[in-house]
Amino acid sequence: MQRRSELQNAAELSSIEPEHIFPDNAKLEFLKKHLRKDLLVGHLNINSLQNKYEELTATIKTMGAHVMFISETKIDSSYLNTQFSIPGYSLYRNDGKKGGGGIVALVSFSLAKKRLKPTENYKTLELIALEIKTDACNTVIIGIYHLPRNLCSDYQLLLENKLSQVCNWASL
Repeated sequence: MQRRSELQNAAELSSIEPEHIFPDNAKLEFLKKHLRKDLLVGHLNINSLQNKYEELTATIKTMGAHVMFISETKIDSSYLNTQFSIPGYSLYRNDGKKGGGGIVALVSFSLAKKRLKPTENYKTLELIALEIKTDACNTVIIGIYHLPRNLCSDYQLLLENKLSQVCNWASL
């Protein structure tokens, strides 16, 4: 009976509209506190990781995110992993060209995880794919960064095709 009321409360909590009740990240903090068993995944477009590392670390610790994708990192192989590691998290990178693009995944040590390698190298997308194993199931989570370009009709079709390929690959 207690489990049923927890699920009912969870459903009620998740339907709360943040702009009406909670300022800023308060809804995330509130839900995290009350839905402790759920997997919390976030994605931030940070526009230069090296300039916002301390702020990112504080945000992740406050949220208690299990998986955090950070896009537009603007870092390359000249930056060491140790510069961006956060205690309690594994770091995965897919660097862009110097000064642009790039995506990073930070995954809690508490999760069993494995990085998946896509079968294709996508020129229009930067991505990190992870298989996360929990007590409930195995889940594939993909963080994707699309390099900014004008979405003319030909490019938009190409992008839609590539995203479809990624989803098909991940589902297999």
